[in-house]
Amino acid sequence: MASLRVLIVEDDHDLADNLAELVDALGHQAVVAADGVAALELLATTPVDAILTDYRLPRLDGVELLTEARRRHVSVPAVVLSGFIDARARARAEEAGALEVLAKPLEPKRLAALLAELALQHRRVLIVEDNEALADNIAEALRLHGFEADVTATGKAALADRRLHRVAVVDLRLPDAAGVDIAKKLKARNAGLHVVFVSAFSEELERLRDEAREPDMTCIDKPFDVDALVSRVQEVVDST
Repeated sequence: MASLRVLIVEDDHDLADNLAELVDALGHQAVVAADGVAALELLATTPVDAILTDYRLPRLDGVELLTEARRRHVSVPAVVLSGFIDARARARAEEAGALEVLAKPLEPKRLAALLAELALQHRRVLIVEDNEALADNIAEALRLHGFEADVTATGKAALADRRLHRVAVVDLRLPDAAGVDIAKKLKARNAGLHVVFVSAFSEELERLRDEAREPDMTCIDKPFDVDALVSRVQEVVDST
C-alpha cells in the first residue's frame, strides 16, 4: 500500500495529536494545522495526498478551507469531521468538495479503512455504463492490467459509490441522467478525477471536445478498442 501524506486540520490540540499518531502508526505521514488559514499556508509549500479537516475551525472553517483550496487548484481528496452536523451542513461540505462527512471522534478502524481506500485511488477506475456486456469487458480488461474496476449502470449508482477513483469512464447518455452532469458531481468531490467520456453519438462528443477543452478529460467514440481505452487509463495513471 502506498504511503500518504495527510494534512490534519484541527484546533483541538489533543485530538490533532491523537489523529496524527494514528496516521503515523498506519504507515503514513501526518502534518498538522490548527485552523484553515494555517492549512492554506501549509498547502502553499507542502504537497499532501489527503486532507482531514474539522468542520468548525477558527478564522476559516473546514468548508471555507476546502472551497479556497479548490480555487487554488489543490486537487486532493478531503474528508470533513464533525461532532455534530445537520443535513444543511453536510450538503454544504459536499458542495465544497468533501469526499465524506464523518462523525467525531473518528474510530481507528474507520480511519485505517479510509486511508487504505485513499491509497488505492491511483489504481481504481469507475465505469458508468448501462451496456452491461461492454461495462464487463472494460472492467475485465482493466483488472487484467492490475486496476481496481467498479461498475455502475446509472448516474445515481455512480454518485452513491463513495470510493475514490483516479479515472471514471462515463457514457454520455445514461438511463437516469446526462453523463456530463454526473461527471461534474463526481469531480466536485474528487478534483483530481480524469473523466473518459464514451458515446456512439459522435456529434455530442465533438461538441463536448469543442466546449470543454479540459486537460483532465478524454472523449472516445463508440465502438472503440477496449485495449486502447486501457492504454489511455494507464497513461493517466503514469502522468501522476
